Amino acid sequence: MSSSRHPYEPFLDFDRFFDDAFNARVNRVLTNAGDDDRPTSSVSANLALSAFKPRMDLHEDAERNTVTVLLELPGVKKEDVDVQVENGRLTVTAENKLPVEFEEAGYAVREIRYGHFLRSINLPRGVEAKDITASMEDGVLRLTFPRDIPSQVQDVQRVPIS
Repeated sequence: MSSSRHPYEPFLDFDRFFDDAFNARVNRVLTNAGDDDRPTSSVSANLALSAFKPRMDLHEDAERNTVTVLLELPGVKKEDVDVQVENGRLTVTAENKLPVEFEEAGYAVREIRYGHFLRSINLPRGVEAKDITASMEDGVLRLTFPRDIPSQVQDVQRVPIS
């Protein structure tokens, strides 16, 4: 689990370990949600449906000095997506809202994920919000930013020793 293996997501392997364990539990909750002999609470079913980390592809192009991130956000409207940069991390949050025309109690099968989505990645040193372009088409958010920012020359300042 070294950060050099996944510089954009240093805890990716750790996250996958817990995602696999959590997804196994979620699948059991959802699979058994309608079984009479194995009761499940609507609270745990709702929690399972609302917990979502969008799938991501991340591609580095050394020749063009770019990183392109693709995030799957099926059913999410562009205006419900927020992209922020803070402390060297890019964070995408979104919300897919449950259709209001259906009553909660009427679902026989409910597999579509609704709720808040979140994904964060580390940015290369020096990348700021102004360096990132974002577009969304067909439920896929595309973010592009520089792979490397040339280091800015800083004036050398001497510190006097007393």
